[in-house]
Amino acid sequence: MVNQLFHKCQVSQTIAILAFLLKENFKAFWFYVYTFFLFLFSLGLFLISGSAAQSIAGLLNVVILVNSLVSLTMSTVYFFNLRPFMALVLTQPISRTQVYLSCYASLVIPLTMSLILGIAIGAMFWGKGLAEQLPMVLLLLLSSILLTLGLSAIGFLFASLVQDKTKGFAFALLTWLYLTFIYDGLILLLAIALNDYPVEYLVLGLVLANPVSCARVLVLLSLNIAALMGITAYVFKSVLSLWLGQLIIEVVLLIWIIIPLIVGVWCFRNKDL
Repeated sequence: MVNQLFHKCQVSQTIAILAFLLKENFKAFWFYVYTFFLFLFSLGLFLISGSAAQSIAGLLNVVILVNSLVSLTMSTVYFFNLRPFMALVLTQPISRTQVYLSCYASLVIPLTMSLILGIAIGAMFWGKGLAEQLPMVLLLLLSSILLTLGLSAIGFLFASLVQDKTKGFAFALLTWLYLTFIYDGLILLLAIALNDYPVEYLVLGLVLANPVSCARVLVLLSLNIAALMGITAYVFKSVLSLWLGQLIIEVVLLIWIIIPLIVGVWCFRNKDL
């Protein structure tokens, strides 16, 4: 009976923490700026290109770059800013795991809402183009949301491992540069260097080792724009079928969410604030 009451108390405290942090984040200026930016870019791309397919391809590149940057850097800084709050909350009878997951959820929920509202509202102005490309818009939202959850978990992990805020932010920024720009270039150089050997499965493995590449390829597999596919999406489409390739990428993106969260919780539970 005592254990049940204690568990209910912890659950109610977790909900109270999450509700308080969500209220603060939904009132924050960055939430509206980020949502408006996504809406403006989604609408602007359609007005410029005039084609829903081309708009989705262009929106994919921007969303992947901006979303990965925002998720990694903001989650790292957000964790450091919440440390005094966490230290205060942990004076109450509540587990560190619940505090960590509550803080994580309080960030990824507004980030996810910004993606959904910004892209969905902008896509509504596409008219007939939206009806034709609705599955692609939903797939773009799915890949962006999974990427947000995964990179935010990685950002929280960075902040759990590093004590200094400046070093944590710099590490997150360098990781973003590596995942979005350097990684694909290294794969291309490797494919050129090993041109005489079958490198398809090696490229597949390297793509799955990068959540940003996974999110990009997940959408590009369904686009019939060969010039924009790149070597990674081309290899995926040539080696695997469309549905199998997308299923594998979705499972891998879920793994990129779960493992950093588990490791981050473990580090948070065994480290002094």
